[in-house]
Amino acid sequence: MKAVLDKDTSAQPADPSLGDAYLIPAAATGTDWAGHDDDVAIFTARGWQFSAPNTGRLIYVADEDSFYRYTSDGDWVLGIGLGALGDNDVIPSNLL
Repeated sequence: MKAVLDKDTSAQPADPSLGDAYLIPAAATGTDWAGHDDDVAIFTARGWQFSAPNTGRLIYVADEDSFYRYTSDGDWVLGIGLGALGDNDVIPSNLL
């Protein structure tokens, strides 16, 4: 699971810090982010690197203090889903 700073920033920041990450919204603009809708953008020493989401991916959005999941419909949706977990399905040490 990855954490991002924001999911509503529609163009790459002018002065990002190394390691800054954003969830790119639909119709993003800017020379680097255009065409990367729904990707996760991470600023590195070589510039922006992008990661396309897979169905079921969870991401923490820091400015909202919320989790989002990527659905099979191709949407980021607030929450972790409706499926119930049984006892010992998730071991806390595996969440790191």
